[in-house]
Amino acid sequence: FGLIWDDLCRFMSVLLCLSGIGALGISINALKRFSRYEYIMLLWLSVVGMLCLIKSYSLLSFYLSIELQSLSFYMLAAMRSRSEASAEAALKYFILSAFSSAMLLLGMALIYRGIGSQSLADLGIAMDHFGIVPEHEQIGVYVGLGCISISLLFKLGAAPFHAWIADVYEGSHTSITAWFAITAKIAIATVLIRINSSYTLVSLLTGVSVISLLVGSLSGLRQVKIKRLIAFSAVTNAGWLVLALSIGQWPLMMIHLIIYILLSVNLFSIFILPEFRSLPHVGYRGRLLKASNEVDLGVDSSTIKYISDLNQLYKTNPSLAFAVSISMFSLSGIPPLAGFYSKYLIIN
Repeated sequence: FGLIWDDLCRFMSVLLCLSGIGALGISINALKRFSRYEYIMLLWLSVVGMLCLIKSYSLLSFYLSIELQSLSFYMLAAMRSRSEASAEAALKYFILSAFSSAMLLLGMALIYRGIGSQSLADLGIAMDHFGIVPEHEQIGVYVGLGCISISLLFKLGAAPFHAWIADVYEGSHTSITAWFAITAKIAIATVLIRINSSYTLVSLLTGVSVISLLVGSLSGLRQVKIKRLIAFSAVTNAGWLVLALSIGQWPLMMIHLIIYILLSVNLFSIFILPEFRSLPHVGYRGRLLKASNEVDLGVDSSTIKYISDLNQLYKTNPSLAFAVSISMFSLSGIPPLAGFYSKYLIIN
């Protein structure tokens, strides 16, 4: 069936399961709000898709797994049926992902034509001994690898393939945004490690990493909404992951990924806390929406929306304000926090 069970697969599977438990644990309010079996079913389908993607060792199983994950994510993004923002986010994600899937299929077709096999093991052998590939097919194999990598970088949220991430993060329910941020990168990172095992795409990955670091950092400075800020932080951290992969240090890539997941769990668990319902500016928006009986424009009345909603947090709850500050500083790479050391190991 084109599956493998090696050390990398075991480690990433355990990491995905633990991350999924953490993301599910902070989405209890979403379970109560949606109270639909579809929500749990879609979460489980996405986990199954990501686990199969981690274990995939052939192009066919790889494509089927990534599509199962993507279809689950489309429907999760559109879970808020009364939200225009949610419908817009799901539609943008679906349309852009369709182009990404088309590029993925094109790359697979070119590779299969060039090496005559669907196995990633055969692909690795062909790249290590490129002379065995017919001369007239060599360019097609390189183009195929590039197409597959671009499709995976789109799923990872790296620039310049990040156009969907801010709108999807903002339009989705906060608990679903947490699920995207915490779990989605693990399976994609695993496939990128397998595809780039022969280091044939160093130039592409290096360029993408530099662009992601610049775009994520500069765009984040202009944001006023907390979810969009986290989205561009995800773009920046995707740049660090790709940079570690481009230099062949995928153990450092996993270290940075683990730290990013822990920080994301911490931040989203704070932002979804029921204590924010007692804040007057947050509760007012929810009461106004309920009284007007209008279509939900993307506001979670039980969570924060704007960065300015955190202005008085240090007065109402100093411990939460300290936790948010430490997490943000760590994501930014301020020493001596964990986020700084993971970045330092990569650039060192």
